[in-house]
Amino acid sequence: MGSATYEWIVRNGERVAHEAGSAWPYAQSAWVFTRRRLPGVAGADVRFVAGDVRPVHAAMATAAAGRNV
Repeated sequence: MGSATYEWIVRNGERVAHEAGSAWPYAQSAWVFTRRRLPGVAGADVRFVAGDVRPVHAAMATAAAGRNV
């Protein structure tokens, strides 16, 4: 996901928790593409990366273990 989406989720944690049951709505690993330093989310597997998605795709596919990326 992009940093704007990530920041929206973090900024609206209470709303997300009300709708999804948790302030971080994803059980799977998440990659956030950003050049900025952003705060993490406790208990969430969030990986901050920058640049082209192609070099990161292999790690994403491995973590997905056959599921959609």
